Amino acid sequence: GLFDIWRRKHAVRVFRGETDFRLAFRAFFTALGLEPPLVEEVEAACRGERRRLLELIRPVPGVKRTLVRLREAGLSVGLLSDSEHSGPEIRLRLARFGLDRFFDAVVSSRDTGVTKPSPAGYRKVVERMELAADEVVFVGHDPRELAGAAAVGMLTAA
Repeated sequence: GLFDIWRRKHAVRVFRGETDFRLAFRAFFTALGLEPPLVEEVEAACRGERRRLLELIRPVPGVKRTLVRLREAGLSVGLLSDSEHSGPEIRLRLARFGLDRFFDAVVSSRDTGVTKPSPAGYRKVVERMELAADEVVFVGHDPRELAGAAAVGMLTAA
């Protein structure tokens, strides 16, 4: 569907730092055949809605409690994200919810120039955590991402 086209052809370029969200968004709708005035209208309508939705972001219930328990168990926690934001920007977003202190490493595709399942992202988060790959469990839901983690020697949990 349309979301798959957005994700595979446009969002991935944003996540790798090749373009910004706004330009990718415009390219997506232009590629669908929308005329420039209509693309501008869609963009304007979506800009406010995107801002509103970003303000609604909240941690899933139980996340903070889980992170506290992992810390109490003496475990390190890293975050690897395919994102339009850099690792430091993601850390600031986590700070909004008092969660940044739980992460030993925050790595974004924007920092590495690659998206999951490329090995570089997994290796970077392991390196920043100062651990060996076989000492890290990658937790995820996407089979491709889990396979990417396993390929660099990480244990995986779905």
